[in-house]
Amino acid sequence: MKTICIIQARVGSSRFKGKILREINNKKIIEIIYERLKKSKFINDFVIAIPDTKENDILNNFLLKKNFKVFRGSEKNVLERYYLAAKMFKAKVIIRVTSDCPFINHKIIDDHIKIYFRKKKTILSNYLSKSYPLGISFSICDLNSLRVAYKNAKDPKEIEHVMPYIYKNFKSSLIKTRYKSNLNRVRLTLDYPADFITIRKIFNKFSPKILFDWEEILKIQKKEKSLFKDNFNCVQKK
Repeated sequence: MKTICIIQARVGSSRFKGKILREINNKKIIEIIYERLKKSKFINDFVIAIPDTKENDILNNFLLKKNFKVFRGSEKNVLERYYLAAKMFKAKVIIRVTSDCPFINHKIIDDHIKIYFRKKKTILSNYLSKSYPLGISFSICDLNSLRVAYKNAKDPKEIEHVMPYIYKNFKSSLIKTRYKSNLNRVRLTLDYPADFITIRKIFNKFSPKILFDWEEILKIQKKEKSLFKDNFNCVQKK
């Protein structure tokens, strides 16, 4: 069963424009996300799904130069962009990752893919429990669920954010995973310039290692609070 990771990306973030093209140790954020995921044992292919706007040509050119597989589609209708990308690359199972999650790694994805297939459900989310850190979130669904959402979703939020229609209408097929403790206030996401400062400090702490597990960050959090002070007061967008 072909399993594809589709990474949602764009340069036009209202809070931090061009954030995924920012560099840490000579690697752009989008490269870091890919490198931390590509060692997955279960993902068969990766696609970067980006808007087909002129503003995103710079991102498209960079990705093609790096030999990434790219799908370009609607900027506003992200659900459509995801579905058409999954259809074009003949995915049966889709891992949804967003480009504001530089600490996502192959280990947590693989652990959840195993849960997904073992429980024989069609939807999985580690986000809905609100127990993982901000920035350690993703979802898994099958192509049929994505197709139904694409054909039936009408609410702007369901179109812009891909998964809400699926969560609402496939509850009996949904797996909600929960972390062993509540870490929802731990901020490992990239929304603001202050987040980038914190993320860069963390990567520099582990340098030259890039494939460290996100849980290793938790081990240093209590000992070195200064690493996390810059984005401590950032407010998460609802």
